[in-house]
Amino acid sequence: MLRYDEARRKGGMMLALLHHIRRISLHPGLLEGETTEEFSAAAARVEAALDVLRHIKSKGERALVFVENRDVQAWFAEVVRLEFDLEIVMIINGDTTIDARKDITDRFQRHLTDDGGFDVLVLGPRAAGTGLTLTAANHVIHLSRWWNPAVEEQCNDRTHRIGQTKPVTVHIPLAVHTRLGAGSFDCLLQRLMKRKRSIAERVLWPAEATESETKMLYDAVVAASDTDLERETLELDGALEGRTDLAAETLGDNAIRVRPRRGGASVVISNGGKVPVGAVRSDIDAAIVSMAVDKVEGASSVPHSRLTTAALWPEFVLPE
Repeated sequence: MLRYDEARRKGGMMLALLHHIRRISLHPGLLEGETTEEFSAAAARVEAALDVLRHIKSKGERALVFVENRDVQAWFAEVVRLEFDLEIVMIINGDTTIDARKDITDRFQRHLTDDGGFDVLVLGPRAAGTGLTLTAANHVIHLSRWWNPAVEEQCNDRTHRIGQTKPVTVHIPLAVHTRLGAGSFDCLLQRLMKRKRSIAERVLWPAEATESETKMLYDAVVAASDTDLERETLELDGALEGRTDLAAETLGDNAIRVRPRRGGASVVISNGGKVPVGAVRSDIDAAIVSMAVDKVEGASSVPHSRLTTAALWPEFVLPE
C-alpha cells in the first residue's frame, strides 16, 4: 500500500504514472532477492490467483495465466511449480521462438489425449493472445490486464476453440486498497474495461484507450479518496435488477448463489453471519464472496474473498 500511495503522488507523465501504478498494483516488490513466499505474500492478486489454482487443481483441470511483465512471468511460473509440485511451468512470451511455441503448445495439448490432470501455462497477452489453440485448459486467469478489452477477449479465445468440451471460466483477481476501496486502480480499470465492452456491443471493438479515457483513468487514480468503511452489509435484494443474464438461488437467510444463465461457474455471496454448511459446491462454485465470514466450513477448496467494504457490491462482484 505504501508504494501504491507514493506512486499516486508522483505526478509527471500521465501514461508513465498509469503504467507504473499498474505494475505496483500487480506486485509492489522488487522481486530480485525475494523468496517465493515473500513474492506471493506481497501481492494480493498473486495470492488470489494461487487460491484459484488450488481450486482448479482440486478438480483436476487446467489453466492459462496471462501476465504482461516478464519478470513476474518468470517468478510466478516458479512459484506455481513449487506450490503445486509440477515438473515444469512453461512460458510463452515475445522471446519464445516459433518452434518453441509449437513445442510448448503441443506439450500442453497432449492432455486432450493423455490426461495428465492439473497443469498451468503462463503467457504474455500480446505474444500469445492470437494464433494459439489451447483447449486443454478450461480456465483463464488474467493476472495483469491490457487497456483494450479486445486483447483480453483474444486471450480468452485461446480456450474457446473447436475441440473445447467444457465450460470456460475466466477469473480476474482485483487488488483492492484497504482505504480506497472502489477507488483502487484495479477497480477503476475494471470500470473502464466494462465501459469499452458496452460500446463494443453496439459498434466495432474500440482501439486502445483513447486520450480522453486515459485522462479519465489518470484523474480517477490521482483523485481517489478514502472510502466509507461503515457500510458493512451487502444488500442482496434487488442486486440483480436489470441483469437478465444472471440467475440467483437463495441459500439461506443471508446467502445467494449467482450463476450466468448461459452456463458456467457460479459465485456464492453472503452478507454476513454464516454461509450454510454444505451450501457451497466445489464442482460448480468458482468463489465465495462475503462481508463478515472469516471461514466457510466444508468449502476449503473454493476461493474465498472477504470484502472490506460493501461499496464493492455488486459492481465488482457479480459475474459478467
